[in-house]
Amino acid sequence: SHSFWFGLGYNLGMEDDYDAGIKWFREQGPWDLHLATFINEEYNDATNLDRYSVDIVRQGDQQNEEINQLNARVAYTFGEGAEHSSEIGISGEFGQLDNLTTTRTGDHWQAAVHYSGRYGGWNPEVQVARYEYSPENPPGVDDRLVLMGNLTSTRLVAAKGTLVNLNIRRFWDVSWGPFNRFNAYVNYSHHFKDEDAFRDSQLMNPGCVFEAGPFWIWVDFLFGKNAWYLNDSPEMSGPGPGGTDDWEYRFNVNFEWYF
Repeated sequence: SHSFWFGLGYNLGMEDDYDAGIKWFREQGPWDLHLATFINEEYNDATNLDRYSVDIVRQGDQQNEEINQLNARVAYTFGEGAEHSSEIGISGEFGQLDNLTTTRTGDHWQAAVHYSGRYGGWNPEVQVARYEYSPENPPGVDDRLVLMGNLTSTRLVAAKGTLVNLNIRRFWDVSWGPFNRFNAYVNYSHHFKDEDAFRDSQLMNPGCVFEAGPFWIWVDFLFGKNAWYLNDSPEMSGPGPGGTDDWEYRFNVNFEWYF
């Protein structure tokens, strides 16, 4: 994604997710390879909701936590180093879910194919990702949902689904007072849930970034349906069952200083 708010993948624990582990990577010509293993989630404490990344968390009758995860990514760039280039790639993840109530171990996996283009100032992106969580819950806990959390909040999330991302961005070098670079984008993500009774989630995010050396200003418009913080609550979770066909709107301006 290009926006300050990321896409729906962030709320599914698939984007900008920091865990504790080891990574090896190699770039050779047009090939890019990453392999990693992660022993546990962000803090090795699934009850701690003061976290940036979205992870499986433990609360109430939801007592699963992420352990022993493996990740891999391989990509190939056509036209490497040229003004016009295209990257295609695949990535995957497999890990275990340790349930402290049943003392049994479930699992989860994710897989994605992606395309990213660089054509002058244009940067289109497409990704299709599939994920499945299979927890070993005790009787009475709904296996169709897993509990995820970050920033002191939690949401029940559909345990199985498919995510589609469609993005486009354009860069310009500018001379607008202190601003030397500008980009505008439109990001769209759609979360298709396997469970027929659940309503899909969608997020449309047009926005732009003004750069003045180390200072960045993000301007984002968000249009969401059944998305975290948009038409949802812990009681009526958007990433989980959902519950509305209405769109909700947000506007955000963010100032950043990189040093």
